[in-house]
Amino acid sequence: MRYPQPIQRSKIYLLILAIVAFGTSSFTFILLYSSQLAANSSTSTSSHPTSIPWIESKLECEHTNRTWHDGKCWDDEHSQMF
Repeated sequence: MRYPQPIQRSKIYLLILAIVAFGTSSFTFILLYSSQLAANSSTSTSSHPTSIPWIESKLECEHTNRTWHDGKCWDDEHSQMF
């Protein structure tokens, strides 16, 4: 039985290493990309109300199309990514 020469063996190892590296990086990219898509879809469809501290009157609050509640001006369209 004839064994491969060292040069051929190193080429096989490099090929296996390249396949493993490509598979690992592809898996990582797909995992990160899908988690980013999931994060974007969940934040784009939901709002996160927050109070606007610099608006202190009901008149000014309602003039800016926000809601006055409990003595605070609330913005219902606030994005979590802001």
